[in-house]
Amino acid sequence: MKPIPLKEDDAPRRIAVVVNADAGTVLEMGADHFRHTICEAFARHGAVAEVRAVPGPEIRPQLREVLAGGYDLVVVSGGDGTLSKALPDLLDADVPVGVLSLG
Repeated sequence: MKPIPLKEDDAPRRIAVVVNADAGTVLEMGADHFRHTICEAFARHGAVAEVRAVPGPEIRPQLREVLAGGYDLVVVSGGDGTLSKALPDLLDADVPVGVLSLG
C-alpha cells in the first residue's frame, strides 16, 4: 500500500473521521481504543487523523462541521443508518470523502 502523498509544503495530510459512537464495533472496542486504532493506521501512511466519535443524532452536524473545516479528507464511519444519514452531505462535499463501513 502506498503512503498518502504529502502536500506541496510537506505537511502531513489532515483527515477527519466522524464515527457513530453507538456502532457495534466502536462499542465492542471502546471509543478510545477505536480512535487510537484509526489514528495509528493513518499515521503509518503519513497522515494526521482527528477521530470524532459522536452519538448517531450528532453525525450530520459534526460531518457538516468537518466538511467545512479545511481537512484534506473526510471519512464517515458507521452502519447503514449512519451512512444513509451522511450521504446527502457527502454528495455535496468539496473535499475528498471516504466511507468506513462498520455495519
